Amino acid sequence: MSDSSDPVVLTEVPTEADAILLRDALAEHGVRAEYDGATIAGFRAEAPAMVRVLVAESDRDLARRLMQDHRLDTPGQVDWSQVDVGEPE
Repeated sequence: MSDSSDPVVLTEVPTEADAILLRDALAEHGVRAEYDGATIAGFRAEAPAMVRVLVAESDRDLARRLMQDHRLDTPGQVDWSQVDVGEPE
């Protein structure tokens, strides 16, 4: 029997940094996420691994909407028009 607080895979990302950014972005909207697989993802091998981002089953739909609404589903893609990079030197 499944409990709505059981963790489910939300998505997979290529690096631990991507997983951390996604976890923190979801947390800003009240969705608790964790990740696993970071140890293996750092290896360079013939069969590369991904880092899985996990959320409670009850939060999965909200987390997916947040990912789409905030473009969190494209790790590594930065919208530089939204980033304050300061004044040029």
